[in-house]
Parts: sequence; structure tokens; C-alpha cells
Amino acid sequence: MLGAVTEYRPGRALRTKGGERTLSMLGWGAWGVGASLVFSAIGVGTLGWVFVIGAPVAHTVLIQAQARRYNRVAQPGHLALTAGDATTAHREFSEARARIRWPGFLRRLGDYNRAFALIREGQLDLAIELLSDLDRRGGVLNLDGAVAGALALAHALAGNVDLATDWLAETRRRYRHYTASGIRVPAFAFVLSEAAVELRAGEAETVRRRLDDQWTQLENSVTGNILRPMRVLRAFALAQTAGVREAAVVDSMLAALRGSSTHDIQYLGVAWPEMKTFIASHGL
Repeated sequence: MLGAVTEYRPGRALRTKGGERTLSMLGWGAWGVGASLVFSAIGVGTLGWVFVIGAPVAHTVLIQAQARRYNRVAQPGHLALTAGDATTAHREFSEARARIRWPGFLRRLGDYNRAFALIREGQLDLAIELLSDLDRRGGVLNLDGAVAGALALAHALAGNVDLATDWLAETRRRYRHYTASGIRVPAFAFVLSEAAVELRAGEAETVRRRLDDQWTQLENSVTGNILRPMRVLRAFALAQTAGVREAAVVDSMLAALRGSSTHDIQYLGVAWPEMKTFIASHGL
């Protein structure tokens, strides 16, 4: 049974750039008024106004520098994840999280990266706990859709179908909000989560038809660490709907995975017995 944290469900309001900007302006406005009153009272004068105006500028510069530093430190983790090495990715992301602790959104970004690596390691309960906690703490501006998608994926793979379905609906809601706000949403942003949730919910035919229609575009749009597990999910969907007569087609779908590392697909079957059997029966 999942604990209270990992039973966390959607429902919080999303952060928006406009809302964050308004809060920042109000905060710095209050700072300016308070600081100017203090400086006037102690007779600092012009020098005090330089400080009042310069502080928010310096704060912004520091935040941007920290974000660049985090991206640089976390880059080896992203490279490892793309290469299918989730263990190295988790280690690199954990080190980056430990080194960059301010501002708060970078800590939450670090937790998201760690959680995604944990999913790829098959540590689903730990990933769910981490993702649930960071979402409850406010998520990450413009990354909330990805957080919801990761929760949908982790719950689906763990067999928590009701929670997975809720988080898939929330993923779609968040990405619709991005689109309505003029934020560019990458193609197939949550394709892995969507397929896993629907397969776990017994909707293999829906998955098969959609992937048949979209496969060429999908192959040209996503990186290998998404495409490799998607090959497995597509083949599994066909096997679930077509039966023995399509066995050769199913096998041909998986041919591209043979002779290469399959560490980044084994996590699909860690808590999904039918998927584990499917992967083993096809020599992956």
C-alpha cells in the first residue's frame, strides 16, 4: 500500500509566469518602500537609493547564474539518461542537487531529474514519493506538465491504475494550459506516459491504433531513451490485440533492440508481470 505522500492526487493551482512576475514585483516593491524608509530615517540618502534599485537587479543576475551553473553540472546526468544509463544519471543528478541548493526552484528541478532517473532504475515507489513531494511544494514553472507526466508513468508502471489515470488527465490539462498561454509544447511530450497508462487500463487497441498512425513522426521526433521503450509498448499493444497470428510482426518491431543494451527498457516490467514476461519471451 502506498503511503500518504505517494497517494497524492492532482488539484493544486499551476504556477504561471505572469503570477510569478506579479509576486516578484509586489515583493520588491515592498522591499523598496521599507528600505527607503529605513535609509531616509538613518540619513543614508542617495547611496541608499542605489542599494534599493541595485538589489533586485543583482538578485536576478545571481539567479540566472545559478540556473546556468545547475544546467552545466547536471549535463552529465542528461547525457547518461539519453544513453540509457539510469544509474549514472541518478548519481549525477543527485550530486548536482547537492551542489545547487538555491534558489528553491532549482532544488525542485533537481528532484524531478532524480525522480525520472529513479523511474528508469525501476525504483518506482521512491520516484512517486519524490515527485509527489516536489509537486506539493509548488513544482517548477513550465515543468509542471512533465512532473505530472512522470507521476502518471510511475503510477502506471507500478500498477496504480486509478492514480495513473488521474495524473494522465492532469498532464493533459497542464499541457493544454501551456498551449493556451502561448508556451511551446514539444511533440509527443507525454507519449510514454500516455501509452503506459492506457495499456495498464486495458486500452491496448487504442494505443495500437494511435501508434500505428503516429509512428513515423514519433521516430523522427524523440530521443532513443524514449523511442526504445516506446518500441516495446507498441509491440506489446499489438500482441495484446492481434494474438498469435501477428507474432512475426511483433518480433520484427523489437528487432532493432536486439544486439544493443536494453537496460533502459527493463524498468517497464519491474512491477508489471505481463510486461516482464513479454520482454523476457522476446529475448530482450
